Amino acid sequence: MKTRIIKRVVGLAIIAAVLPFGFAHAQFATDPNAQSVLVTSTPDSPQPGDTVSFKVTSYLSDLDTASITWYVNGRKVSSGTGLRTFSTQLGAVGTKTTVKVIVRTQEGNTITQTMPFSSVNVDLLWEAQSYTPPFYEGKALFTPKESVRVVAVPHLSRSTASLSPTNLIYTWSKDGRVLGDASGYGRNTLDLDASATYKSTDISVTVTSKDTSINATKSITLDPSAPVLITYAASPALGTLYNIALQGDMKLSTKELNIAAVPYFFNTANPAYPNVLYSWDINGSPVQNNANNSLTVRNDATTTGTTQISATANAPVANTNQSADTSFNLHF
Repeated sequence: MKTRIIKRVVGLAIIAAVLPFGFAHAQFATDPNAQSVLVTSTPDSPQPGDTVSFKVTSYLSDLDTASITWYVNGRKVSSGTGLRTFSTQLGAVGTKTTVKVIVRTQEGNTITQTMPFSSVNVDLLWEAQSYTPPFYEGKALFTPKESVRVVAVPHLSRSTASLSPTNLIYTWSKDGRVLGDASGYGRNTLDLDASATYKSTDISVTVTSKDTSINATKSITLDPSAPVLITYAASPALGTLYNIALQGDMKLSTKELNIAAVPYFFNTANPAYPNVLYSWDINGSPVQNNANNSLTVRNDATTTGTTQISATANAPVANTNQSADTSFNLHF
């Protein structure tokens, strides 16, 4: 996750925290003297349990002579003359942290500000539509020119649990550009077509409640992977034997070996010919008239030696080709 740390300068009367795990903030009454005092907080996007630093400044009053008191969850934590800086550790997701500062200036003005923070976490999950074989238990990776769906899953604390994720506003961005057509009320999914995933892509979402009391941001980077081709032993009766991958050096213990080439993470729903074209080489010589994903080799002469078997898969995608290859040595 890429997080940019940016200092914010806002009026002391109105402070909003926009955090990656989301902090709900409440509206508070405007102090008539608030415009004379400013507050900065860093980092702009802390994680649960991080330390947040505050600093009050003023161009109209000498705060080095002001009495400044800081409270956390109703308990006075720090107080003194010219105490312009303060740090506190935020609670975990699901907890509430309330920070209050009282500034008493030499001019006789008293400025009070309360900042309640209620944590909201947001996860970004993605899924690709790439091909994986039956019973594959891993995650389907996405490859260049592959469509991807990203889903935002907000986790609300108990104080905001009455808000359904479908009642929130989602603003999606891709590489820093807001995707207006994909954003909106209840739109917690983002579909990227194949043309948008040919390179590393930064995706972010900001989740906001209608009353703006919740504002949470999360970002991820989508890095496309390369498709993979794996060869397996095959049985006429049982089909592809996914527990016997043919890699490295293999020994031919029978006179005949059936080989199946299986493509992983290709942009296809069907790995068979003609959706995917296969080519085979034996010791560097192409096998003629075989564009299927299967090959049978035999040792009819009962001789000994080593043969290198290579396979390549190609699938046309958006005016280009996805391809992968593999090879292994067969000892007989």
